[in-house]
Amino acid sequence: MIIQGLAGKFLGPVLISLFLLLFIMPGYIKLIRQKSFGQQIRELGPDSHQKKAGIPTTGGFLIFLAVIINLLWFYSPGLEKLMVLLVLAINALLGLADDYLSIKKGQSLGVRAWTKLGFQALSGLMLGFFLFFTGRTTIVWPFTINLLELGWLIIPLSLLVIMGSSNAVNLSDGLDGLAAGLTIISLIFFLPFLWIQQEVDLIVLALAGIGGSLGFLWYNIHPARIFMGDVGSLFLGTLLAVIALLSEGVFLLPLLGAVFVVETLAVIIQVTYFKLTKGERVFLMSPLHHHYELKGWAETQVTGRFYILQVIAGFITLFSYWPLLI
Repeated sequence: MIIQGLAGKFLGPVLISLFLLLFIMPGYIKLIRQKSFGQQIRELGPDSHQKKAGIPTTGGFLIFLAVIINLLWFYSPGLEKLMVLLVLAINALLGLADDYLSIKKGQSLGVRAWTKLGFQALSGLMLGFFLFFTGRTTIVWPFTINLLELGWLIIPLSLLVIMGSSNAVNLSDGLDGLAAGLTIISLIFFLPFLWIQQEVDLIVLALAGIGGSLGFLWYNIHPARIFMGDVGSLFLGTLLAVIALLSEGVFLLPLLGAVFVVETLAVIIQVTYFKLTKGERVFLMSPLHHHYELKGWAETQVTGRFYILQVIAGFITLFSYWPLLI
């Protein structure tokens, strides 16, 4: 009976999120088209992307909606549920505001960078103080069975992880199906660790994210009918961070999201080198997926190969917490 109950609790979030996206998205795409809420393309981006201008965006709002429905329905009552809801909502609505302002202004700029970082930092501090005052300050050390006690350092760590993860997924959202597919892979490889940690609520959250992202991917796969927008990418990045922080698996996140990390590092390297050399570049273009497009890879090749790299990173992550199973 216990197994049957868990199966129902775990199947529910996947199916609810998946079918919600599959059946509601066509009407949502039609609505967004009627409202002329289309994607703005950077002038500095690859020329091949200019044809994507005007494709409906903010599809990630439905992923957010699906996960929140499952959170309210399946997540155990308590302060943790409220905290997760607030942190996810802050970042999703921040992304939605960014999408709205960028389209209203008719350019690929939205919320000011410092404003965006401020709200991300606020949500990170909120979760960090929650973890500290509830005594959840230990972190699993990869490749060992050791726990690292962080104490009050969990507060700044939470801030950095929320900001880093949300922005990393945002930077990776530049090709059809890329960010959603990479997120699905990361969440799938997180599930065994969450099972080991007996984090049933976080498994529900991860499964809801997988189902919602799969449903979205049906319409976002190349050629995309809709983009997730910042509302989707900031939300999914925050979802990964929240699950990692609450499960003591935050040090696994750079492995699980290896492609996200590399994409972010490429941007940092490119910007830093450009400023230091007053105009020279390391990559043909950043983020890294655009570099490979300009080298002649088809968009689907870049996406598929990045998926493969994320799967490899996922198996390395499995190996990193294998000692916990012994």
